Amino acid sequence: MPRTMSAGVRTAYTAEMTAARTTSDPAGRWNHLERAHILSQPWSWPHTRNHIAMLGLALRQHDRHASDLSARTRSKDRCPIRLMAGLLST
Repeated sequence: MPRTMSAGVRTAYTAEMTAARTTSDPAGRWNHLERAHILSQPWSWPHTRNHIAMLGLALRQHDRHASDLSARTRSKDRCPIRLMAGLLST
């Protein structure tokens, strides 16, 4: 996989992220974020940006599952960095 997105993928990813921010329909926002999520998977930073956008939307919509996730990731015992490093069992 190339280190940077091709121009076509970058254009599609940017269009989906922009549409997710500007669409007024909540379901439409999720659809755009899901498409951007798929496009960004091979690249760490765009993929992380997409996850941040998804978490932000869920919190703005008062999505209980996202709030639970936020609380878990703030917990010292569930630090995502430590989980990713394999220092804690999941």
